[in-house]
Amino acid sequence: MPLGGSTTAANTFGSAIVNWELFSFGKLRKQNEAAGALYDKSVSDKDAYILNLKKILSERYIVLLYNDAKLQWTEKNAERLDDIRKITSGLSASGLRPAADSLLASSSYVQAMGEHDKWNGLKTLPLSSYWNCTVMIPSIIRHQPDGLPIPQKLV
Repeated sequence: MPLGGSTTAANTFGSAIVNWELFSFGKLRKQNEAAGALYDKSVSDKDAYILNLKKILSERYIVLLYNDAKLQWTEKNAERLDDIRKITSGLSASGLRPAADSLLASSSYVQAMGEHDKWNGLKTLPLSSYWNCTVMIPSIIRHQPDGLPIPQKLV
């Protein structure tokens, strides 16, 4: 039979190892849970960033559609006012209408052309903004099944 001291020492050593393993296991488990929570947070942050980029892209696309519609309208309006200008110019040259009518029609036409140029510039601006936004978005985001479709005429 061993001396009482050696049995106690072996028991204490074994007990300390078991306690340390339990403590280490609990600590590792909590670190694993913290790492999982940090990973979930980073995935959530990435998803929020992607959603914000999709929002910006869709807003710019809507502005582009609006500007395109206004550009088409101002183009038709300018054509109409040019026809009126030509008619009033001819009537004025023949003496059937006062020259002021011709000047008024020319002024309206020039104003319509200015509006057309304005909307042409506003249409071109979102295209450059669209390009800057799509360069920032990695291709993996643009090809997600739930992603907004990229209009083919803009790519």
